Amino acid sequence: MLDTNVVSVVENRVTQDLEDRREAFERELVQLWEGMNARGTLRSGATVKLTLDAIGNEFRVRSSLIWHAFARAIDAKRIVLSETIGSEVKNRISDLLERHSYDLPKHYQKLKDLMSGSFPPKSISELSRAGLDRIYTEIDYATLKHSEPSQPSPSIVNIYQSYGIVQTGASASASFEIKIGTEERIEIDKALHAVKQVFQQTNLISESKRKETLELVSDVENEIRREKPNVSRIRGALQGLATSIQTIAAASQAYQLLKGAASLFGLQLP
Repeated sequence: MLDTNVVSVVENRVTQDLEDRREAFERELVQLWEGMNARGTLRSGATVKLTLDAIGNEFRVRSSLIWHAFARAIDAKRIVLSETIGSEVKNRISDLLERHSYDLPKHYQKLKDLMSGSFPPKSISELSRAGLDRIYTEIDYATLKHSEPSQPSPSIVNIYQSYGIVQTGASASASFEIKIGTEERIEIDKALHAVKQVFQQTNLISESKRKETLELVSDVENEIRREKPNVSRIRGALQGLATSIQTIAAASQAYQLLKGAASLFGLQLP
């Protein structure tokens, strides 16, 4: 069973992270619906699909952020991730996701109301479960990694990520490879678009800094569209973009989108 101090630290971090996500996601949906309304397609099947995709992706991002919080705490306390601990973590992630995602069923209900009460093709529970299932798989990979007998070595450091465990040190290698699918591409496209808008419109930075950041955005856009994107390059670029955008006080929405996208690539931004 996890130590109460570990659980408390995790819950505090999750409360902070998901409060930010709720605010950012509400603005995202408002922008989505305003855009569809401006095109005269608000009550169309496209709105239903885009809204369901957004809610589903948001469940996945939030699940990833919660797992990140647990992974950091587990690593800090050097806890061996056994099947028992893994099951407890899964249950706690599910509970925290439900407690801190009360806004998503409300957005889902608004969609039903827009459709005059008819049922969307996916239920809110199916959307939530899809996000959790992906994270549960990553926990299973991490548990498998810990089940392997090994001799402790000061040259090896375990770093937990949303996709499992990466080892750094002598003769170390990644235990799991990130697969970039539709959800990852959607989230990173949204984040890059928001970052690009901020740096194109703000007058609070130098022209050289603006050019440098927009070039970094372009690099990620090109990389993500390759047949086999370089995940390490993407992660490094996202870290650089996060550092740049943190200097702009009015860019909180773009930063939250960037943070959510980064979580799907095993990168936790502050």
